[in-house]
Amino acid sequence: MLNVTFRPLDKWPGEPTLPALRKYSPFKATFSGTLDLLELELAQLAATARTWADAATREAQKLLHPDAGGSHEEFVRLQQAAAIIAEHFKSKDKSESRRGQQ
Repeated sequence: MLNVTFRPLDKWPGEPTLPALRKYSPFKATFSGTLDLLELELAQLAATARTWADAATREAQKLLHPDAGGSHEEFVRLQQAAAIIAEHFKSKDKSESRRGQQ
C-alpha cells in the first residue's frame, strides 16, 4: 500500500468558494481505491522519492511564489528546503553508484 501523509493547511491557497457555488465531486471511487491506483501508476512509471519531492517542490513554488501572492520570505525558505532535499538525493546517488562499482 502507498504510504501517504497529509498535513493540514495553515492558510487556504486562494479565495474560498461561496457555499452557493460549491460543487460536489462526481467521482465514485473510494479514497483507498484511488491510492491503490496511484501506487500502481507510479510503479509503472518507476517513480521514486525524488519524483515525489520534485513534484511537491514545483507545486509549492507555484503557491508560494511572490507573483502568485506568496511572500518573499516563504519562497526563500522553500528554495532553501528544496536545496537541502536536492543535496540529499545527490549524496544518495553518489553512495549508490559507489556500491554499484564494487
